[in-house]
Amino acid sequence: MPVRKPKGAKTYWYRFKENKVPYEGNTHLADEAEAQTFEDTLRAKIRADNTDHEARQAETAAALKVLGLNAPTSGGSLTIAKAVESYFDHAGRGAKNHVEEKNYFEWIKGYFGPDKLLIAITESDAIKMRQARADMPKRSRCAKRLPQVLDRNTRKKRFFDSKKDHERDIIKIGPGQVNRSAVDLLRRLHEHASDDLKVVGLQPIKWSNVRQKEPDPPKTRMSYAEEAVLLEAMREGYGAAFKFALLSGLRLENFSELRWDQINFLRREVFVVQKGEDAHEIPITDEMMEILKAQRGKHPFYVFTFIYTEKSRWTNPKNGKVYVRGGTYPVTYWGFRSWFTRYMAAKEMPHLTVHDLRRTAGSRILTESGNLQLASEILGHSSTTTTTRHYSHMDNEEKLDAMREAQQRVAAKRATAAVAAKAAEDADATETAPVEP
Repeated sequence: MPVRKPKGAKTYWYRFKENKVPYEGNTHLADEAEAQTFEDTLRAKIRADNTDHEARQAETAAALKVLGLNAPTSGGSLTIAKAVESYFDHAGRGAKNHVEEKNYFEWIKGYFGPDKLLIAITESDAIKMRQARADMPKRSRCAKRLPQVLDRNTRKKRFFDSKKDHERDIIKIGPGQVNRSAVDLLRRLHEHASDDLKVVGLQPIKWSNVRQKEPDPPKTRMSYAEEAVLLEAMREGYGAAFKFALLSGLRLENFSELRWDQINFLRREVFVVQKGEDAHEIPITDEMMEILKAQRGKHPFYVFTFIYTEKSRWTNPKNGKVYVRGGTYPVTYWGFRSWFTRYMAAKEMPHLTVHDLRRTAGSRILTESGNLQLASEILGHSSTTTTTRHYSHMDNEEKLDAMREAQQRVAAKRATAAVAAKAAEDADATETAPVEP
């Protein structure tokens, strides 16, 4: 299939199939002839790799036959589609993020093709799959799921504009999501086939070579001094949502548009649906209860609201919603995000992000309780490993307190040593002093 230039694009893209496996990507070339040469070269390389793979498969089959270890029928006919179905029947539906994982498995099936044999997937194939996933654009949270770029002037994310942006500037999926949504899931299929189905003939894969290196997680969290400054003159509606998030540790999508039907005052619980469509409940503390009670009567459905005080009348161009000065409206995901960014800039704390509210809450719960399992359950993590990796670090205030305590102990030992040295010096002076006749 010849290369093509999508509408509004500046460069040509390739799209073809080899052995029922789809390949698609950007050539990053504006000349059609050069782009076609790029595609032809890529296809030739893939065919050569497939030929080498088939030769290795034949050698493996011959060796297994000599040893009397022919792969069972289940292995020789276990396709990606069947492996996914078997995985979900065995353990997948019990996973915490099973809905989200099912969507990712659909992508894996689409990449390899549902009829691709699992025993035919090599380490090289897994690395190519990882790279294909890493080349995909990170989609925005809006309904249109548009790709984003980082604006060169404002250094903020905005939607991709084909008229003034280059495709190479599109923000790609991060390493962590690449691993979770592709590499780790393929590994689970591989291990399920090996451990549970006892399939013989699977290609050896060193998964540490396949996984994309992930950067250390952000360790920014709000200090108590920063919290005191921010709470001094905080806008009423958004301020209540801010305080609730800092106490509960909920994600922005969970607390920004929280509804009254999600609150159970008798059981003192908040019910939310987390990432992956998983139900999660958190307890309501006394401070959280006071915040919730103060919001009663402001809106029939939503908990957190604000009073519009800007223009006399304004229509949101994105959703057509009309705002009238003096009216009360629910806090929204994008509204809170926009307010938070402006407020942090005004307070000269642009390093803080909305998700730092969750990091701060989680770190404080873990630090003050010392209970890793408790913190993990409140935050809704699937395992304590996630809690340990992202929330078990010390902030600067804790480091400063530890350094002060250490320096005080050192100073005390230093003073004790000085007194002892002075006493020894006085004793020596007394012994060596001349005796008068």
